[in-house]
Amino acid sequence: MASTHAISNQFAMDLPEVSAFYTTHDENGRAIFVNPPPDPCTKWHNPIDNEQQFFSLFATSKNPRGPPLVVQNGTCCRMVDFSPGFTSVAHQTVSIDYGVVIQGTIELLLDSGEKRLISPGGMIVQRGTMHTWRNPSATE
Repeated sequence: MASTHAISNQFAMDLPEVSAFYTTHDENGRAIFVNPPPDPCTKWHNPIDNEQQFFSLFATSKNPRGPPLVVQNGTCCRMVDFSPGFTSVAHQTVSIDYGVVIQGTIELLLDSGEKRLISPGGMIVQRGTMHTWRNPSATE
């Protein structure tokens, strides 16, 4: 089952091709990777005379109940820097989280045993799944 959604119709530029990773739960409640939902949001848009493009990774009409780190019925945007070799504890967020790798690589491990190595330009939609983050680099 493919779970990377490569988007290749972007402008020719120095940015890496967009790759998106989506998580959900299987019938046993374990976190798994899935193909992106069929949604008109998950594509490149060209709204203004070919002068710009934007990509909407995921959209929702409501927010699930949020953990204390998220304002109730609100959203939060964070930038995270993982130390070389760092591995987080396994945890679950009761929220929809969006991630974009800017520099380096990060490994996302799910409780189902699935894992993905995500490189610069890679995007993640975490939908309330049990997961662990790991920086595989010893120097970055």
